[in-house]
Amino acid sequence: MAEELITFHHTGTLPVLLVSDLDGTLLTPRHTVSKRSIEALCFAQSRGVQIMIASGRSPRSIQKVIDLFEGKMVPDSVICCNGALTYNPRTKEIDHPAFIPLDKAIKMVENLRSHIDQVPGTANAGFSCEVVWINGNGYSDDTYFHCDGPWELQRKHTFYYDVTVIESMESFLRSLQNPDGTLRGGIIKLMALDRSKTASELYESLPESFMTHSASGDKAPHLELTYSGPYFLEVAAAGVNKGLGLQNYCSSHKIDRKRVVAFGDLLNDAEMLQYAGLGLCMGNGHVDVKKLANRVIDTNADDGVAREIESWFDLKPSVAAQALPTGGTPSVSD
Repeated sequence: MAEELITFHHTGTLPVLLVSDLDGTLLTPRHTVSKRSIEALCFAQSRGVQIMIASGRSPRSIQKVIDLFEGKMVPDSVICCNGALTYNPRTKEIDHPAFIPLDKAIKMVENLRSHIDQVPGTANAGFSCEVVWINGNGYSDDTYFHCDGPWELQRKHTFYYDVTVIESMESFLRSLQNPDGTLRGGIIKLMALDRSKTASELYESLPESFMTHSASGDKAPHLELTYSGPYFLEVAAAGVNKGLGLQNYCSSHKIDRKRVVAFGDLLNDAEMLQYAGLGLCMGNGHVDVKKLANRVIDTNADDGVAREIESWFDLKPSVAAQALPTGGTPSVSD
């Protein structure tokens, strides 16, 4: 972030790009989009501000949120799976997938399983992953969700899309490699849960070696670990985060980072907020994210994102903020 505090309040200067996380940020605590937020984002885009969504969600899940705008606002770009790929909501195509090397993914699953199920006879570890299938024409048009039995048992009440249940995550990962060494599918995101702990408790309980960027000995493979909700850890390829995805977009579109505003609430938003000229943390955000942000704004329950946008244009909401029904729009934990 820039050393001097950047603000667009009543200045007559607008940001070039607005990038927002979804769960805990743009979405209300009920995982809906308020009418006020829809109006604010539509107005900003109509005035030339580019809109980007950056989420831990998969393309199919983000599209459900985009559909709530009923075509009035289509994001200019979408960062999915915490930066592991980009999604074009206009063409419904994915691009730039960053696959986790299979050997490192398998090693991470083994390490996490060993750590979670330290007591003999326990089976609290559950795993899932998002897969992009590879074919002669390129990549599948979405990611595909696979999970093992313990994960299904713990999270099946949240499923809103097709799920493939597998017997063993390690065996499934090995099956993604063809006999000739080529891949028939790549892992975009690996997730782990401990049925006896929250995600933050599991994250804090991990030994230091899990955070060490080394694949030798009993060290954790060089991968990115984070969590973006109360339920599970998220694992991505080395260097993958929302901030890098944002940086790449700005570089390719020649956007000065000082003209970027980013909204987020949790640790997986940290790099994104740090890169943006103005990084804003929600009032309901993680304490560590609040410390690194330029400013803390209202909570997602109080339409913090919409209020900030309105301040750029001296707008007043035309109608009372009221959450729209979403047909069960899921959280990123789904």
